[in-house]
Amino acid sequence: MPGVCTMSWLRDEDGYDLFFNRDEKRSRLRAEPPEVRSIGTTSVLAPRDGEAGGSWIAANEHGVSLALLNGYLGADVAAAPAAGEWTSRGKLVMDLADCATAGEAAERLQGHDLTSFRSFHLAAFDPGSSLLLSWSDGSLECSTDDSFSAPLISSSFNYEEVAESRRSLYREFSEAAGMHPVEAALAYHRSHRPARGPYSACMHREDARTISFTWVRVDADRVRMRYAPDSPCRGWPPGPALELNRA
Repeated sequence: MPGVCTMSWLRDEDGYDLFFNRDEKRSRLRAEPPEVRSIGTTSVLAPRDGEAGGSWIAANEHGVSLALLNGYLGADVAAAPAAGEWTSRGKLVMDLADCATAGEAAERLQGHDLTSFRSFHLAAFDPGSSLLLSWSDGSLECSTDDSFSAPLISSSFNYEEVAESRRSLYREFSEAAGMHPVEAALAYHRSHRPARGPYSACMHREDARTISFTWVRVDADRVRMRYAPDSPCRGWPPGPALELNRA
């Protein structure tokens, strides 16, 4: 799963918007674009990873969205499974994609054996709440929406510097006069500030780059997912929305 990613979100009286830049090695196989999938009796919108078969983001008819970011590589070295084989973290997203609430996702994950998974952060959203589930060093922690804020960033490259740069820029875009919050978030996710490279939200390195952008919109009636199968600077605007009626 992605070595560096950037996720942000906005809430309003009708629901929420979720924005996700997926960054990966240039050698990784191309992902399958989002489609309507059935998890049990629940309809789900999700792209599919081209190598491991799971996903990094999903949204279902209940208005629940899940988004996955890598944790810290140091924790993975300390907790490597005895067999030396890791299970793809993207499988967790699809395992939980039929949850009716963010709380249900947290409860089910807490009952899951996670010892074969590398460290991760899994954000769960529903129209009324947000939870951040963090697995590292053999422990799963759950943070409520009053203890974490946008943007969330994972990085295997100079994490502290990358995170501080992107958070600072997010504040600048969010506070820009005359911009609607959604327009500001979209501009942030395709931005090359402070320069086109490893610190920008639309990331470019010799070995990796932003390979896709996903936008989820959940309101009282519908769930929509728009997807750009390339760097936001090149694959803009995202494709037409796939839609589900709210259950």
